[in-house]
Amino acid sequence: MKTTLKLLTLSVALFAFANISFGQNVTADAAARIITPIKIQQDQALEFGDIISGTNVVTIAPDGSRTATDPTLLLTLAAGGRTPQAAGFSVKGEKNLSYTVNIDASATLTRAGGGGTMTINNFQHNSTGTLDASGEDTFNVGADLTVGANQASGVYEGTYTVTVAYE
Repeated sequence: MKTTLKLLTLSVALFAFANISFGQNVTADAAARIITPIKIQQDQALEFGDIISGTNVVTIAPDGSRTATDPTLLLTLAAGGRTPQAAGFSVKGEKNLSYTVNIDASATLTRAGGGGTMTINNFQHNSTGTLDASGEDTFNVGADLTVGANQASGVYEGTYTVTVAYE
């Protein structure tokens, strides 16, 4: 009986080690890609130019052209005037990646010295949405400016936010 018990114990021990030897392993791969942060810079401000007071909606398109619901209230002064222009932006980041552009729905321009505001909205841009092989892109932004019937004369200024993000 002792021999049988020894043999049984030896068999169980061998079987246990034999099962361990049937285990397998593999070396697994892991990776990560670090992306250059996307950055945006304003190169030129959005400028609606010189406008005579009166009910009007003045539009600057992304190509820089200016139109209005009442074009007779638009001025182009030979000297000392403000030149209408679309805003210009530069984007830098990881080459060949796509990105989105988000712009505030509206913004307020406030008269320097107080006493009046105007709203800009309907922002439009001409971004391709893709960074080139150098990781760069440029685009322009235009918008609509709503001028009131009795808008006070003066210079109106304000800000809006343009956000770019990888897709």
